[in-house]
Amino acid sequence: MKTFNHKDLDDWASGLEPQKDNRIVFLTDEMNYYRERTLSAIQNIRRNDSWNKDNPNYWYTNAIERNEVDIEAFQKKIKGLEYQLAVEKGEVKARPQDITPEMIEQAKLYPIRELIHSTNDVITRCPFHNDNRASLNIQNNFAFCHGCGWTGDTIKIYQTIHSATFPEAVKYLSKM
Repeated sequence: MKTFNHKDLDDWASGLEPQKDNRIVFLTDEMNYYRERTLSAIQNIRRNDSWNKDNPNYWYTNAIERNEVDIEAFQKKIKGLEYQLAVEKGEVKARPQDITPEMIEQAKLYPIRELIHSTNDVITRCPFHNDNRASLNIQNNFAFCHGCGWTGDTIKIYQTIHSATFPEAVKYLSKM
């Protein structure tokens, strides 16, 4: 077994700095992208709203509502990216209740067949519809139903069965 001295560890750690810089650049670019999408959606609302006053039309009203939903989603995405960027820059510390990539990987390794109580490792009855014959195919801990078209991994199955959020599912499955 190789032992590492301080110089080896310093060399290894210095290799992480460019990765951190690349992540900061990526997060900044991603935030700018969503800000541009938000501005575009606002402009679409203004354009459709002014046209809609003169000529009311269901399509334009629906387009305005879709743009409002987009803006809300973009703002949530930007808020999350701002938090990730602050963590990367060391401005804030990650919250202890946050899930980590290691927890996600651990959760994905939890056997699907144990979640749906199946004795067969390959094909079983789908828990998401009234299944008379086995139609849920399981391969590499990923499931696909030939009957209803449902597809997902262990985390998604747990979320669907228990009406859980992604963090709740990851925390539960990573502890098992």
